Amino acid sequence: MEDLLNIIRKEFELDLKLKPFGDNYARNNIFLGENKEKPVIIKLEPVNQLEQVKLSIKIAANLLNSDVISSSRYLQTKNGEFFHVFQDKIVTVQEKEDLVKITLTKNED
Repeated sequence: MEDLLNIIRKEFELDLKLKPFGDNYARNNIFLGENKEKPVIIKLEPVNQLEQVKLSIKIAANLLNSDVISSSRYLQTKNGEFFHVFQDKIVTVQEKEDLVKITLTKNED
């Protein structure tokens, strides 16, 4: 965990306290990062998931322009990237948003 904190400090320039987030204890790959500003969500994915991570970042960026669906903003590293590869993991940091769940209705037409 200390290595992850050091990477986040160095690459994302954030000083955080981390704790497990959600029902994630078995996988241990999502953390809530708390600091003086807004809380963030740190996610670790296997490096072989790089294309999926890039797609998730692209989709989130497009959703930020939507008035209908909300998404959390990915934070950039000091090098302007939206992720950092650390050992065999991809590290992403997103602003924690209280997103509203969308209720879909079925139209019989």
